[in-house]
Amino acid sequence: MKNLSKIVFALQYFCFYKIIHLSKRLFRDMKIQPLADRVLVKRIKKDEGEKKLSSGIYVKSKEENTPRNMGIVEEIGPKLKEKQEKGELNFKVGDKVLFSWGEKVELGDETYDIISETNVLAVVEEE
Repeated sequence: MKNLSKIVFALQYFCFYKIIHLSKRLFRDMKIQPLADRVLVKRIKKDEGEKKLSSGIYVKSKEENTPRNMGIVEEIGPKLKEKQEKGELNFKVGDKVLFSWGEKVELGDETYDIISETNVLAVVEEE
């Protein structure tokens, strides 16, 4: 009886693992199309890199170089596409932007935000 419960547990664990693995694969293949004046922004993860000192020793960087609400515009809604054609939109797909808040969506390992056009605060231009 004890062996049977171990087998049942192993089967449940295996099935649960397969379901999670398949759902991650399905979510990875999904594409989100924002509606109306919404923007899909892929969050930029905070810098968790290492810094090399002059002595050659690597230490973890404690600086948070990336603001919490910074991301790259992945997709824009149909109303914004119309504005873009007229030249009235201040950002485009691929731009790095700062935003105030949005609806957080996690697909696979990536984190996205769906935000309104008015919540885009600034376009970040790197020199």
